[in-house]
Amino acid sequence: MALEIERKYLVDDKKWLALSKQEGNHYRQGYIVTEPKKTIRVRITETKCFITIKGESTGATRSEYEYEIPRKDAEELLDNFCVAELEKTRYKIIYKNKLWEVDEFLGENEGLIIAEIELNEEDEIFEIPEWVANEVTGDERYYNANLVQNPYHNWKSESSVNFISKIPKHILNDIADQMEAGMKCFIHKTTYEVVSVPDENRFPEMDWEDEEGPWKEDIDKIFGNPEYIEIEKMESSDSFSIMEDFALSLPEGATKIRLITAIEGHKPFGNFNHQIHNAGKEKEQWFQFRRERDIEWVKDQLEGRL
Repeated sequence: MALEIERKYLVDDKKWLALSKQEGNHYRQGYIVTEPKKTIRVRITETKCFITIKGESTGATRSEYEYEIPRKDAEELLDNFCVAELEKTRYKIIYKNKLWEVDEFLGENEGLIIAEIELNEEDEIFEIPEWVANEVTGDERYYNANLVQNPYHNWKSESSVNFISKIPKHILNDIADQMEAGMKCFIHKTTYEVVSVPDENRFPEMDWEDEEGPWKEDIDKIFGNPEYIEIEKMESSDSFSIMEDFALSLPEGATKIRLITAIEGHKPFGNFNHQIHNAGKEKEQWFQFRRERDIEWVKDQLEGRL
């Protein structure tokens, strides 16, 4: 009986994108049978086609039988007999004399990158590349046969909603305050710890590589750590839209006219701030409006990164 001993890992997106690698190959694969104890898979690559039968996983090991088949047969099986299908781009990388196969998933699984390594023994010792992150060998969600039924897009969205809904309001306010002050903010995926460091674009005099710098400990904590999510700063066009939305939300009157005139003229940000600081009750309304929109921005950025 043929046995497959394979370990699966998530991939650090940023390090993977920065990695020099050869062009990947497009895979199209579908499943005739997807059951807990067995799967029957048809795969079409750019050069060959296969039908594969896999048994139930025990740890990192399971039985596997794979046979090359004609492309015409593979296409007919995929089109007429498969109950579910997915697509991905596969990259093959040799690291420390071991072959790593890295899949960038497409379609409903886009955003998911998984690295796999086949071993000769379950307890075989091997070195892990720096772009490889957490192991997910035993997590059935990441099995291809399950991704076709419950794609990454679905449970990623559920996870992000749960994560964001549990963030305390004072943490969201703190992030908004820090970003307004010119800081880059990172939040931990499980503890909600917020780490803020100066944005090098706002503070060009800062030396990020200074071993004695006051921000060295925080920078070391977040740099290359997939457990921390960076919250992208708001572009000036987004800030302009918030000013515009606030002005248009006001009832007809002198303040509304002054604010609209300010943002339609030269130096809209400076003129708007001058007008709003000389306004009456609209000044407090603006600060509340701006804070609510800042928090919405933070939530949107988190949802896009989870």
